Amino acid sequence: MTEKNKIILIIIIVLSSVVNTYSEYSDKKILILNSYHQGYEWTDNMVLQTHEYLKNSLNNVEIFIEYMDKKRYVNSDFSYNLAFFYKTKYKRDFFDLIICSDDDALNFILDYGEELFGNTPVVFCGVNDFNPDVILKNDNITGYIQVVDAEKIVSLALTLHSGIENIYVVSDGTVTGKAQRKTIKDIEENFSNQNFFYLNGEELTTDELIDKLNLIPANSILILSVWQRDKNGRYSDFKDLYPLISQKANCPVYGLADAWLGYGIIGGNLNSSRIQGRKAAEIGTLLLKTNLSPKKIPVRIEKPDYYLFDMRELLRWNIKPHMLPRNSEFINYEIADKEKLRKIISYSTSTVAVLLFLLFFTFFNLLQRKKALKQTIEAKEKAEIADRMKSEFLANMSHEIRTPMTSILGYTDILDNFLENSEHKKFINNIKKASNHLLYIINDLIDIARIESNEISVELKNIDLRIVFDDVETAFSKSIIKDSVVIKFDKPPKGKIIFISDFDRVKQIITNFVSNAVKFTEDGYVKIGYNIQKELVQIYVKDTGPGIDETKIDKLFERFTQGDNSYSKKYGGLGLGLTISKKIAEKIGGEIKVDSVINEGSTFSLFLPLLIEHTKNGGVPMDSKKIITEANHEKILIIDDNNDNLNLIKIMLLKKGFNPITANSGKEGLKTVEKDPSIKVILLDIQMPEMSGIEVLKAIRKLEKNRDNSAKIVAITAFAMKEDADNFFQEGFDDYLPKPFRMNELIDVIFKNL
Repeated sequence: MTEKNKIILIIIIVLSSVVNTYSEYSDKKILILNSYHQGYEWTDNMVLQTHEYLKNSLNNVEIFIEYMDKKRYVNSDFSYNLAFFYKTKYKRDFFDLIICSDDDALNFILDYGEELFGNTPVVFCGVNDFNPDVILKNDNITGYIQVVDAEKIVSLALTLHSGIENIYVVSDGTVTGKAQRKTIKDIEENFSNQNFFYLNGEELTTDELIDKLNLIPANSILILSVWQRDKNGRYSDFKDLYPLISQKANCPVYGLADAWLGYGIIGGNLNSSRIQGRKAAEIGTLLLKTNLSPKKIPVRIEKPDYYLFDMRELLRWNIKPHMLPRNSEFINYEIADKEKLRKIISYSTSTVAVLLFLLFFTFFNLLQRKKALKQTIEAKEKAEIADRMKSEFLANMSHEIRTPMTSILGYTDILDNFLENSEHKKFINNIKKASNHLLYIINDLIDIARIESNEISVELKNIDLRIVFDDVETAFSKSIIKDSVVIKFDKPPKGKIIFISDFDRVKQIITNFVSNAVKFTEDGYVKIGYNIQKELVQIYVKDTGPGIDETKIDKLFERFTQGDNSYSKKYGGLGLGLTISKKIAEKIGGEIKVDSVINEGSTFSLFLPLLIEHTKNGGVPMDSKKIITEANHEKILIIDDNNDNLNLIKIMLLKKGFNPITANSGKEGLKTVEKDPSIKVILLDIQMPEMSGIEVLKAIRKLEKNRDNSAKIVAITAFAMKEDADNFFQEGFDDYLPKPFRMNELIDVIFKNL
């Protein structure tokens, strides 16, 4: 190569480098072409997200924004005139990228894009009615198709609202309205028990639509797609129209887009223009940075993947947040806080009835499912899976009911201390009675189900009968006993009568005997005593009640049976207590017998094997540690994600002279322990989001390895099975207090651990 040619080659390389550098860092021009008008919330959200992403991702970018306003103007010459306007406006501009939002903008590009902008790369989003042939004919176009997940929304609505027979769908004649209507029609066959009705914008004026909404029956839900133009072409602003639709329909209204939230819809699995805009901007940025051809990037389908709800509408239709899918988000959440105080008193009575109904319904449904499962499932493994699922359900049901019951019982205790009016105190006592009755029912239902599954466990050890009697006497001294009934105890001396059994189960049987005797005895007495018969101890409960027909005694131990059908109406109860008692007695090696005389009374007896060897303390271990009984402003940390329970425990501790510190999550509680080593006791909820109580316990113990002292940690939880307590102690908790609990029980646990 000659010297001259070498010089020419060097000049070409330098010039090429300069040109490439200029190309890389020169301004990029991007056009955002929107189907609708500025001020339309869906479009505004999309533009905002697209613009923000492009500005943050690209240097030296100039963004142009155009609004086609096709929601309000739809005459046949509109697109042609708009194309002429853009051709004139941008005749000296060359765009590096075009982002078009929604169907009208994409259709405009397909008709006029090449004439106006040449082969400029195009990325679309928010498109409902997409034809795949578009990509075959236009290799400069790609983007995101917006898909409505109508099946999820309908399924969720049917889960939240019982007895729904009719589903009404409101949609206009726009491209979006027609496409979403077709999507909903495609899923009709999946909901054969419901009737679908369509109110279409091509057939109705807006006034006619409102008239039809007034006729929708109560056993319905309404899916609001979009309604911007009616059959006469009249445009309506959704901010004014959608609240009116929600009001006139008089049934739950669900939407398909997050822009409608706050204007009358409950919410659901909603399409988001923000997400659509960001996704389109991501593809556009990729095209500009890599010079890829759009045909290299396949068109993608964007399904909504998050749930968003309006708390105002949830309250209106009595939908609780815990009924919704996990990770749901909310607007107007502050409204719920204003309702809490008003609902506390009414909640304590109405919740008892509602929860009882739900519990009955679920329990009977569970029995039917189990029966059907046994008939249809042959494999042993599948039956075991079903039993395990039932146990998990019972544990969860117990947890969900015990948590609100903690607030009910706790706040009634606090109110009782403040109230002086005797009539008001009577109301509080009625709430306590109803709440305790509900707890008995819950425990009975759970026990009978666990007995049927052979999952109930016993712990045999030496028991002093005197201590059993003392505990029963204490329990009934705190109950509201009839003035006309006297409870008598014939107690043995401490350490005299020792037998091997499960302390809690024996106490449960005797408590059931006493409870029944008090309930059915109108006047007279109930006596609890004992007899020694060879190597057996007889524990009996005798009453002066109406007595039981000898022919009906055996039926007493059948499920849901009482001595007389009229008793259930007069005295209440499920008729499960004796069934459970008989099963438990058999489990611990005992036997139950009944003696009764009509109009004289009944005697229920539990016979158990007697232990010959006596021990000084009756086999019951005595705690030699001195128990503190007065608070001295000790710091007590409460960690619970339920604000009602958090505030309740705080009030209880303040009244007793403690210094309570609160944390409404595991992470917040852990930070508090890190900062303050002087905390004496930690009351820790088990079931919390992000970090469970067990995870928090392990993290605290790890932290305390570098300290001279450690806090006592008490599990406070609605998991109230005996096995649950054993598990918590094995995990490393110092103590355990099941929900619901009373103030004195909470204080006793704290004093025990100081």
